[in-house]
Amino acid sequence: MVLQALSRPLRLPVLLDQQFWYLGHDIRHVDGNALQRFGFERLRSGTDSGTSCYVYALSDTAPLDAVVCWGFAAYCGPVRFGAAAEGVLAGVPVARRGVLLHRHANGPRLTAAPLPLPLHRLADLPKARVASSDAERRTVRERVGQMALVFSRYEHWARSTLGDRYRLDTLAQLPRRKQRRFERVPDLSAFWARLAS
Repeated sequence: MVLQALSRPLRLPVLLDQQFWYLGHDIRHVDGNALQRFGFERLRSGTDSGTSCYVYALSDTAPLDAVVCWGFAAYCGPVRFGAAAEGVLAGVPVARRGVLLHRHANGPRLTAAPLPLPLHRLADLPKARVASSDAERRTVRERVGQMALVFSRYEHWARSTLGDRYRLDTLAQLPRRKQRRFERVPDLSAFWARLAS
């Protein structure tokens, strides 16, 4: 199948929104949760008021940097786990800044401290602000680049594992309000790779 060339650069909020549209479907894939098959660890919400979050470790040593995804935001940077966290990532101490991207807000925001996990509701996200110095802007670029690299690799994997037909079927389910904003391509890896470089 010949894919449409990159017709235009997508703004980061639109690219993230389309990625989350794909991820939401991938979680419910008929062959099982594709995010977990790729390597994301699922931290379930213990209540009905929150959503699961998915953690992808960028290293296996402390201090731990990770990409964290919910349906409402994504984060890249240091994480710390509370007593209720599941899995092999629990208990890793960190002390650096990360970047938070809200699904429907403009631009990345810098957090002042590591992200506390588990966290399952939008209201529980830490306060974050626009970078104000050259050093902070460099951190934001680096963190967005790390996140973009993970999403680019995931999309490449998804295309080879789930197939173009699956993604095109996912796009066919788009609500009308999103149809003009999203790229009509089954693979976003090139868009993310552009941001990662």
